[in-house]
Amino acid sequence: MEFSGSMSKIYSIMYLQLTVKYVMKYLYTLIALWTFTVTAHSEPRELSKRIICDTRNSIFTQLIEDYKEQPVWHGVSPAQNTELMLTVNKETGAWTLIEYAADWACVLGVGENSSSRWGISI
Repeated sequence: MEFSGSMSKIYSIMYLQLTVKYVMKYLYTLIALWTFTVTAHSEPRELSKRIICDTRNSIFTQLIEDYKEQPVWHGVSPAQNTELMLTVNKETGAWTLIEYAADWACVLGVGENSSSRWGISI
């Protein structure tokens, strides 16, 4: 009798351990889902970064002559009364995004490995 009583205690302890393990796994899943939901719905944030600006002529000359980039896209931003242009060096894949107005231009971003992934020819 004593043997079956100790086995009963062992089974009870094992059952309790499995239950706790299941509950903890469930809680971890809930915490992960909650974290993902909070992250996915976070508010937009404002970033500050260093932007290089110069005269429009200087920026355009450097891109075309020094970096061998050519304009492939152009857009107008009426809200800021500016224009944007994407230039690409088709041999190296280097690219530059600039924003400009009548007498100034600023480099907003530069990079490598440009491609037209979405089938849009640029």
